[in-house]
Amino acid sequence: MNPTSATYPTIIVIFGITGDLPSKKILPALFQLHREKRLPSFFRIMGMSRRELNEEQFRKHIEQVLVGKGQDKHDELEIAAFLDICSFERGMFSEAEAYERLAARLGRQDGEWKTCANKLFYLSVDPELYPEICEYLESSGLTKPCGPGEGWTRVIVEKPIGM
Repeated sequence: MNPTSATYPTIIVIFGITGDLPSKKILPALFQLHREKRLPSFFRIMGMSRRELNEEQFRKHIEQVLVGKGQDKHDELEIAAFLDICSFERGMFSEAEAYERLAARLGRQDGEWKTCANKLFYLSVDPELYPEICEYLESSGLTKPCGPGEGWTRVIVEKPIGM
């Protein structure tokens, strides 16, 4: 399977998932792609945030975001299916242990899928945190591809307004 293919297993990790941009734009856009069946069949969204949330609270947060964006009762099954591809990892962005837990979780997902998935790290955080997060991503090995011809890794930084 070609890792650049639109159907290749992919995980998007959104740092700052409970923030403004993910709530207003990213999660509703991913939900729309999910509804239109335009995401790979093996696709996961993992949120990372400093907020003290468990999985159930995180899923409720996403549900409230989507309902607040105009999704109605007719979308209940679609929202439930979307929530099934979402998970949460609490962590301080300045603690190596958070990245170790994230790496272990991503590794378990790769093991479940029996492949090395593409991994996209989206930094929806204050620009001051970019260098630190990127350093931890690198030092934890999260930005290293699994091997030639296997899943890629990418880091996207949100362009802050006014910079």
